Amino acid sequence: MRPTEPDWKQFERAVAAFVAALDPRAIVKHDVRLPDRHHGGLRQRDVWIDAKICEHFPVSALVSCKHFKRKLHSGDIDAFNGERASSQAQVGVLYSR
Repeated sequence: MRPTEPDWKQFERAVAAFVAALDPRAIVKHDVRLPDRHHGGLRQRDVWIDAKICEHFPVSALVSCKHFKRKLHSGDIDAFNGERASSQAQVGVLYSR
């Protein structure tokens, strides 16, 4: 962690390190810009994972990190579902503090 970073950025880094530890063979990227399916431009993603299921089937996962002082509500979940769809990830994971 970098103490001069905001709490939300440290939270994202911690989540990225945690998911990277789950599968050392997976490629885990933090704060990456990837093409958006809906508008074609680049869009920031908190954490992106490229892995293989059973060491054979490729899968991409979008991880969105929410460091809010409030509980998530249905609008947050809907927004995340739209983000996952636009990213073309097969799996979506939402981490909230």
